[in-house]
Amino acid sequence: MTKYNSYTIDDFLNKQIRSMVERTAHKKWLKEGKPVGRELLHWLEAEKEINRLLNEVELQIKKVK
Repeated sequence: MTKYNSYTIDDFLNKQIRSMVERTAHKKWLKEGKPVGRELLHWLEAEKEINRLLNEVELQIKKVK
């Protein structure tokens, strides 16, 4: 694992994925009219959506190799 100032590539990727999930969940919340008490649902839906997209990208990369 490559380290740069104790910050690994995995740390960077995890931070980027978390940021993508946060933005997606926030957009879902806004789209639904900012409902109270649905934070977990929006988060889980966003995680599922981002994971699906990342899996699709991974499959495309494997096809190119």
